Amino acid sequence: MTYLITQFFLFFAQAQVILPLILISYFFWDRKLVTQATSLLFLSMLVNSFLKGWMQLPQTYEAGRTLLSFPSGHMQAALALYGWVAYRTENSRLRSILGVLLLGLAWALVQTGMHGWLEIIGAVGFFVPLLFAYALLLRYEEVDPKRNEPFVLFGLLGFGTVALLALKQQGTLHPHVFVAYYGLVGLLSGTKWVGD
Repeated sequence: MTYLITQFFLFFAQAQVILPLILISYFFWDRKLVTQATSLLFLSMLVNSFLKGWMQLPQTYEAGRTLLSFPSGHMQAALALYGWVAYRTENSRLRSILGVLLLGLAWALVQTGMHGWLEIIGAVGFFVPLLFAYALLLRYEEVDPKRNEPFVLFGLLGFGTVALLALKQQGTLHPHVFVAYYGLVGLLSGTKWVGD
C-alpha cells in the first residue's frame, strides 16, 4: 500500500505529467496564472542547478549513479509549479489539494530514498526567498503594467542569463538547464507576460 501511495504522489512530479498539465491549464483554465507558475518553474530549475553545483553534495542511488542532491530539484520544481498556483488561487479547495500534494510528494521522495529530509527542507528553504522575490517583482509589474512590464521581462531574462553563465563557470551546465533557460526565454518572449 505504501508503494502505491508513494507512486501516486511521485506521478505528479514527472515531466510526462507536468507538461500536459501546464498545457491543459494554459488553454482551458487561467493563462496568466499558468504563465507565471511556468516562469517560476524555469527560474527555480536554474537556481536549483546553481545551488547543487555550488554545494556539491552527492547522493548515490541504488543503480550506482551518483548525482548532486541538495537541495531537492523535484521538491523545488513542485513548489514552483503547484506552490505558486496554491499561493495565487482564490479557490480554497484547490489550495488544500495542492498543499496535500506537496506534503505527499515530500514524504514520497524521502520514502523512496530519492532524497532525505534535509534535502527537502533545503529545497523549501531556498525556494521561499525566490517565491517572495518573484511575487514582489510581479507586484511591481502590476502597479503600472505598460511602464513596468519591460523591466520585469528583462529582469527575469537577465536573471536567467546570469544563472546560465554562473552554471557554465561552475562547470555544471547540464542539458536540463538549457530546457529551463530556453523555456523561460520562449515563454517570456512568445507570450504577453500578463495578457490573456
